Amino acid sequence: MACRLGAKSLIILGSSTILIEAWAAKRGLRTRFAGWTGIALGVALYLPSHTHQADPLGGVMASGLVGMLVGFAGLLLGELAVQTVRRHS
Repeated sequence: MACRLGAKSLIILGSSTILIEAWAAKRGLRTRFAGWTGIALGVALYLPSHTHQADPLGGVMASGLVGMLVGFAGLLLGELAVQTVRRHS
């Protein structure tokens, strides 16, 4: 149960980074906060449940790949939010 609560709070944190990036864009800042946070969240969510005693390096490599994919999705969503804010400002 505690692990589930942690995963939910990490997902909420990831969603809020898109709002933070949009707020920063409204103030004229150019950030990649959602992308970097997405990488960290992808690794944090994947690694604890997919690391095995027999092949720990495989779990680390797979979590890096998942982190990059989630980070890329965060980068795209953050850029979409930035463009939307700038278009409506």
